[in-house]
Amino acid sequence: MAARGTRRRPKPRQLSSGDLARLCGLSKRTVVKAIADGKIRAARTVGGHYRVTLAAAREFMAARGMDTSELSAREECALVIARDRFVGDLLADVLGRAGGEVIQSRSLFEAGALAARYRPWLVVVDAAAAGPDPVAACRGIAGADPCRSSAVLVLAGGDAAERGKFRRAGVSAVLGKPFSVAQLKKAVHDLQRRGER
Repeated sequence: MAARGTRRRPKPRQLSSGDLARLCGLSKRTVVKAIADGKIRAARTVGGHYRVTLAAAREFMAARGMDTSELSAREECALVIARDRFVGDLLADVLGRAGGEVIQSRSLFEAGALAARYRPWLVVVDAAAAGPDPVAACRGIAGADPCRSSAVLVLAGGDAAERGKFRRAGVSAVLGKPFSVAQLKKAVHDLQRRGER
C-alpha cells in the first residue's frame, strides 16, 4: 500500500562512503581519502561513519565527468513499518503530505524486500512491529545493506533510558510514544535538514 504526496521535497538522502564508492567505480579507501582531503563534503555519524548527501555526491561526480544518472534515478521514498494499520496509515499520510512516495509494510520480512527494491531515504519503524526484541530488530534494520544510507526513525514507548537503547543500536532518531503529528513532522524535518548538510 502506498500514499503519494503532491509536493516534492529537497533530496535529503545520504550515501555511505561505500555506496558512493560503488557509484563512482572507486575503492572505498579512495572515497574516504577524498572526504578527508575535503574533495567531498560529508558529515560523520555518532559511530564515526561518513555520510554524503546526494547533492555533494553529484557535485563530486560531475566535476570528474562521471555519470550521475543513477543518482537522479533513485526514488525519493520513505518506508513505514507498522503492524497496526491505523498507525501505518497515519504515518503514510503525514509523510506523504511532505512529498514523495511512502511505502508501507506490516512485517519486517516484507520490509526487507521493499527496502532492497526502493532504497528509501527514510525508514520509520513502530517498535511494536519489530518483534519480541525491537532493539535488536532496529539494529538489524539500521545495519542492513539497503538501509545503511537511510535515516531510521523509531517510534518507541518507555522511558528515556529505554529509548536510549534504540539510539545505541544505531538508529538516526527516536520519537517517544505517544507523540503528536507536530512532533512527528519536526522529527522528519530534522532528519531532512541533517541530510542536507
